[in-house]
Amino acid sequence: MAPLPSQKRKIEDAMRGRTERPKKRVRKQKEYHSSSEDADEASGDDCAPFDLVDSDDNAGKKSVPIDKQGNSTDTSITGRSSDSEDDASSLSSDEEGDDAVRPGEEKMPTSKRNDPDAFSTSISKILSTKLSQSARKDPVLSRSREAADISNAIANEKLERRAKAKICADRQEELERGRVKDVLGLQSGMAGEVAEEEKKLRKIAQRGVVKLFNAVRAAQVKAEEAAREARKNGTVGYANREEKINEMSKQGFLALINGDSKNKPIDESR
Repeated sequence: MAPLPSQKRKIEDAMRGRTERPKKRVRKQKEYHSSSEDADEASGDDCAPFDLVDSDDNAGKKSVPIDKQGNSTDTSITGRSSDSEDDASSLSSDEEGDDAVRPGEEKMPTSKRNDPDAFSTSISKILSTKLSQSARKDPVLSRSREAADISNAIANEKLERRAKAKICADRQEELERGRVKDVLGLQSGMAGEVAEEEKKLRKIAQRGVVKLFNAVRAAQVKAEEAAREARKNGTVGYANREEKINEMSKQGFLALINGDSKNKPIDESR
């Protein structure tokens, strides 16, 4: 069974160390019994019967013996007054004892944050400090200059971060300038037109590759012809022969690339 909210609160306070002070019970004054009342009761038993009406009137007007100086000599009244004074003094002493620090408890220290005396002393010290001419232009409300230096360093670091971020953004923008990310046209809705253009470019590339291989083959055939002619002419030396072949093949290759020998058939039977 879960405890009641009041019991739960008491348990949490006890765990935190907050215990309630035990309530002090006030002792009630017992009924005062004096010897004069016993004497009156004894004398009343021996007297004759009396009228009830007269007894009620006389009960409210009880005579009190007075001495020569005017002070009452009734011990019951003085006893009651002294007892009431004793009770009042005991109550006041109990209240003072509650306010005072008990030997088992520790006095809670007052924090400087909520202490008005500490605040007034710190303000008076700040106002009494003398500033130099350079510090008057930019006053700092602190005991040391380190706090101001740290704040300035943090501000400078923030500015540097912003500057670096701006430089990186500009550099990225420069790299992205002129770059087409949507190559297929999916985002712009031009996928069909882009596909047609890609097909045309693929055909052009295929034709270029075919022409390149034809030119290479024609250059090789011309190099072989140049080698045969060099042998027939009696060119002496392997190095001279290779130089002649390379020169002829290079010239034929460039001529084929430029389109000079488009209509010339290539004889591959040799």
